[in-house]
Amino acid sequence: MATFLLRRTGGGSALRGGDTVRAVATTETTADLWATAASGSTSAGTNWSSTANATGVNNATFATWANTTSGAVGTLELTGYDGQTAIGAEPVSIDAVEATIYNYVTNTARVVAATAQLYTGTTALGAAVTLTRSTINTNNQTILFPVAPTWAQAADLRIRCVYTRAATTQAGSANVNAASLALTYTAAPPGPPPISERFAPDAILAQTGLTGAVGLIQDDPDSPDGNWLVA
Repeated sequence: MATFLLRRTGGGSALRGGDTVRAVATTETTADLWATAASGSTSAGTNWSSTANATGVNNATFATWANTTSGAVGTLELTGYDGQTAIGAEPVSIDAVEATIYNYVTNTARVVAATAQLYTGTTALGAAVTLTRSTINTNNQTILFPVAPTWAQAADLRIRCVYTRAATTQAGSANVNAASLALTYTAAPPGPPPISERFAPDAILAQTGLTGAVGLIQDDPDSPDGNWLVA
């Protein structure tokens, strides 16, 4: 939910007649988004298994690429990240996208590279980000993607996790538990809000048929005193 700062154009701390109040856009971040679908592919050899395990929140179940082909590349695409729905109204801009990847490999000498890359549909947004390979099955890493999407692109965001095997046929797998996505954006401010503070005149610029100083009419109308401008 977006929040806004209110700024007045006049000096001092209180609102007065003639002041202009405007809303100032603020930076907001969505709640974590999680994949709703996943699909795997491989350049050669055994493909991914149990890809649905990589959807939803991290829960200690894994999509697994248990490939023994020398130099093979395995790709797991996670989809269903709808940034537009997460943000709501179109913002001034989407400024950054972070992801947390929950993954590990069984052998860092046999799975020699791991990356994650942001996509909108089938189009890559910026370069892939290198992941730190770990053999700990609770490993997770938060990364900042180098390019943020436009509003139109945010409706279909995807993450591709890519793993590369060494030139060996010895066993070594890549395993993905989940991947969350969060968008930071500048929320569009609403129009000027209603002002509920009571206004009182500073001066009487012209008066006809009445006498008296402006101070006589500066009291709260809900609690009036006995002073009047007099005809």
